[in-house]
Amino acid sequence: MKIKILRDYDHRLKPTAIQAFRAGSTVNVPRNTAEALIAAGAAQPLSKPKQKDASHGCT
Repeated sequence: MKIKILRDYDHRLKPTAIQAFRAGSTVNVPRNTAEALIAAGAAQPLSKPKQKDASHGCT
């Protein structure tokens, strides 16, 4: 998921790994990382999250 970083933020990926994000950058990250950054107020989405939908246009 593509997001824009609004403020510097260090995200803990696992107990021994932290990824630093810098304000003003645009990044493409896994959905769970994007949701954590957005929930923390450190990022905003640039692309709409893909919705899992049972209907895919077939009739």
